[in-house]
Amino acid sequence: AGSGALCCSGTGADQPLGGGTARSLRFDTTMAGSVSGVLTVAATTPRAEAANFARTLSLSVLDPSRPSFDPLADVTTIEIDFGSLEKGSASGVKTLPLANRSGALGASWTAGLALEAIVATQPAPMFSTTLATFAGLAAGLSRSFDIRLATDTVGVFTGQYRLDVSDVDLPGAVARSLLVSLRGTVVAVPEPSTLVLLAVAIACGRWWLRRRVA
Repeated sequence: AGSGALCCSGTGADQPLGGGTARSLRFDTTMAGSVSGVLTVAATTPRAEAANFARTLSLSVLDPSRPSFDPLADVTTIEIDFGSLEKGSASGVKTLPLANRSGALGASWTAGLALEAIVATQPAPMFSTTLATFAGLAAGLSRSFDIRLATDTVGVFTGQYRLDVSDVDLPGAVARSLLVSLRGTVVAVPEPSTLVLLAVAIACGRWWLRRRVA
């Protein structure tokens, strides 16, 4: 039988010099921290060398990882707007952090974060990222990555990345996802003749205003 953080009990029989009888015990893992319980075994046969004995069992329970785009707050969805860029100009670049925030008991009681997959749920070839999957990010730390918008083609572009994350070596962990939504516009560069006409129009407008004032 179990007590403390241990639960479940049962009975069974084993033959002399037998291989033993397996019994399952379950720890209460609803709260993070160090938990313990006492396992008590009572034998009913008078021939048992140790008819009764008890053992204390302990277990470390970790909080799940806390993935976020902000090291100081829980942010799992973010929108990035690159604004308007001229065709052929330098690529638009946005730098983002991916953090594993500490749980209530601190970094030492929080599971590591694993980035399992990066999925372009709204594929847009004009967007690219330097982010790559990784096996573990300790709590309290973050990694920076870039997202780029290429300027080869004129148009209005939207896209989305889904980041599938999980806890490192934490049984029973639930997979989660973060979302990055993207938007950007690439505009054509004005032709030189257009710029000349614009300059002439501005000059004429100023001349006309001066004459009206005079």
